[in-house]
Amino acid sequence: MKQAIRECWNVDPGGLAARELVVEVDVIMRQDGTVVDAWATDRARYASDRIFRSAADRALRAVKNSACQPLPLAGSSVPFEEWREMTLNFDPSDMFF
Repeated sequence: MKQAIRECWNVDPGGLAARELVVEVDVIMRQDGTVVDAWATDRARYASDRIFRSAADRALRAVKNSACQPLPLAGSSVPFEEWREMTLNFDPSDMFF
């Protein structure tokens, strides 16, 4: 799943602070693997920290991007109820190796 979303996730390579920001995104899925809704888990920080908000918006765009859906959970052996709601971690350090 990480690889599927990575294709749609644009990390700001020039933003040093953005490279260090890990953003958690809560996601609600449909049974076909498409996203119903997603939001930054840390809503207070999202509202008050513009650098965090920028990083979170990039993560949210990746999750909601129709080009990267359906996520490869549909049809897996894991029951839908176990992945209907989940938290995804967007860690830019995974992108810079």
